[in-house]
Amino acid sequence: MKLLLAIKKDSSNIDLNKENNRVETVEDLINPIKEYPNVTYDFFDYDIKKKPNIEEALISKINSFKPDIFFFDISQIKENLLILIRNNFKSLKICAIAHECFGHYHEYQNKEEYVDNMMLHELNPLYWSSFTEKKIFHPQIVFNKSSFYYRSKFPDKTYDFYYSGSISKSRNLVNQLKLKLKCNFLIMGGRYENIQTINEHENNLLRSKISLNFVYPKTDHDLDKYKNYFEEKTSWSGKIQSIITAKCLMLSEKANEIDYFFEDGINYFSFENSKDIIDKVSYFLKNENERREICEENYKKFQELFSDKNFYKICCNILEGKKNIYPLKKFENFNYKYKDKLKYKILYQLALFKNKLRHIKKKYFKFLIKKKN
Repeated sequence: MKLLLAIKKDSSNIDLNKENNRVETVEDLINPIKEYPNVTYDFFDYDIKKKPNIEEALISKINSFKPDIFFFDISQIKENLLILIRNNFKSLKICAIAHECFGHYHEYQNKEEYVDNMMLHELNPLYWSSFTEKKIFHPQIVFNKSSFYYRSKFPDKTYDFYYSGSISKSRNLVNQLKLKLKCNFLIMGGRYENIQTINEHENNLLRSKISLNFVYPKTDHDLDKYKNYFEEKTSWSGKIQSIITAKCLMLSEKANEIDYFFEDGINYFSFENSKDIIDKVSYFLKNENERREICEENYKKFQELFSDKNFYKICCNILEGKKNIYPLKKFENFNYKYKDKLKYKILYQLALFKNKLRHIKKKYFKFLIKKKN
């Protein structure tokens, strides 16, 4: 089995690795399958600054190395180059690595017909319900992995409760927690607000006992949350594996994507409001041994489900055209309580109408700017 990975070699989380006294590169993705004698692999450093004639160099590399499977970062390779590879190498299995699945969804959708498989580290039933045989859900296999996936020792847990993320109208209960939580807690804004770096966030998480996760996208308008409910916009996000692998107890909105792998009330604990969160935080701070036991079991289960050793099995399945290890599926919506009531149906229609008005307003302003120029 010959594997070629076209990626930027400097995409590992170097700063965090230094802080954790561990040298980790993207080659760690391949390390677990070195034990298999029939596997050979090579990297193509996809860095345009280093290689001006990147397309020509990549085609030459595929010709000389003759891989069975070609892995690549889908945001790096342009569609016309992907088509060229698809046409020139008919027997080559092409597998895209999707980094920010939702942020680049439409870009990925355009390239999907040219790949044999697409590896996802986020999961959303609305976005990824079609062509499910092509898609492989494996959250560990991303090239900028954090080194605490492999830790045996963890720092002392200095924070009782930690949350990092955008605080919008749909997540206003976070502000209520600031006033009511009686423990050593830290609440930070999202990483896009430049309040803390990813490294700082992950190290704060490592030092935290309990953390909070939202499965619905944030909304800044009251009506938009009903649009999320009706359109099933829940997801398994990168924050979930970060919480679990930091041996931190997860409180989360309920979602099918989580329940597909972990059990509510056993591995994680769902919540409905700020009082519910406060009650659960208080309970687990008083029952520290129980919290630790749950977190240890979750960590072991996550490593069992998504260990990089499964990467070899994934490669075999790709070559043999078998079904995915964890096939994606269309989930039944949790929000029947909203869909079945006339009040919420009306609110949903109002949300759709408001959304259309916002788009019309944007187009109108663009037209005015264009006309002025």
